[in-house]
Amino acid sequence: MSNFATIQNDNCYFIMAYNRRFSSTLSKSILFFSAFILCALTLWYTNWMVNDLEADEHGKVELWAKATNMIAADSPDESDVIDLLLQIIHSNNTIPVIVTDSAENVISVRNLSENDTILSSKEIASALAKLKVNGQRIDIPVSNGQFQHLYYSDSRVIRRLSFFPFVELALVALFIIFAYIVFSSIKRSEEDKVWIGLARETAHQLGTPITALIGWTDLLESGDIDNRTASAEIKNDAERLRNIADRFSKIGSQPEMLETPLSETIASTAEYLRSRLPKRIKLVCNLEADSIPIRHNPVLIGWAIENLCRNATDATEGDGTITIRSYAEGEHMIIDVTDTGKGMPHNIARNIFKPGYTTKKRGWGIGLTLTRRIINEYHNGRIFVANTEPNIGTTIRIVLN
Repeated sequence: MSNFATIQNDNCYFIMAYNRRFSSTLSKSILFFSAFILCALTLWYTNWMVNDLEADEHGKVELWAKATNMIAADSPDESDVIDLLLQIIHSNNTIPVIVTDSAENVISVRNLSENDTILSSKEIASALAKLKVNGQRIDIPVSNGQFQHLYYSDSRVIRRLSFFPFVELALVALFIIFAYIVFSSIKRSEEDKVWIGLARETAHQLGTPITALIGWTDLLESGDIDNRTASAEIKNDAERLRNIADRFSKIGSQPEMLETPLSETIASTAEYLRSRLPKRIKLVCNLEADSIPIRHNPVLIGWAIENLCRNATDATEGDGTITIRSYAEGEHMIIDVTDTGKGMPHNIARNIFKPGYTTKKRGWGIGLTLTRRIINEYHNGRIFVANTEPNIGTTIRIVLN
């Protein structure tokens, strides 16, 4: 029954982890796809207008060439002149035009509809009224002192160009809104990962000393251990529980900074870890005496180093050497945690401090995130992967002012 429950828990873990990663990947994919669509629409709309302008200019050049040819002729044929004039009239394929007589009776219309469909007299009258208000008029003198009136407005290409900035702004605004929603979703997802991971980290940290306390109690009840020995071990585990509570109580608040030797904090953490790491892990400390005062919180710095050592233990797969080295460099104290593990690719090294990022089968990606928060935000320091090589090892460096 317990095996079945374990399988169920593992399945739930994998499903939840897959859903988190799939949701984040999907959101980013949708965002990039939207950006691609925005660029494609912009290019299509621009190309559409350019093609119209190109066709219009091509027609004008042809008319210019024909007019130049007629001027060069000694006596141009009257029919050629008329043909040129008709071509000039019919070359207008974009500018809406209505020609009326002096009594405002419509003589001819052109380009009033997008597809040059035949309009009813009512529709033409409505278009003429709009041109009188919003368009322009040219008076054309004809025979016997009569005039014709030519009403026109901007061409379809000009109208498209005038709308283009608004279309562009609308598309950009939609993209910004969508990007905000996507990034907010990703941020909420990361926050959820942090809280879930923090809860699991709390349970994990409490589990070890609680299990030990139960074990010592069982040994006391069975009489298989000396009371003094059991009392000392129970006191150690109770102190461990107190430290865990102290660690988590400092999250979200400004911890107290003490000017205590950094080497003492590291040595104390290393001493605690030696009896709890796998037997085939060798933990080495090369600690330089503190030459400059370092204000730090021993509980949180110890937690950060412990997290790095536990990750190094996973990298060595329980068999290797972990070296903690501290030394002064200018006005900084450097802490290097080096393992002889399998190393990691540089694309993973860039992401290991991100919330929820993990390469472990049962990890939640919270330990190194907390470590970065402890170093960067609480101690105004820096933490980064100083070096990593496949099958040689990794060095993570902490820089404290």
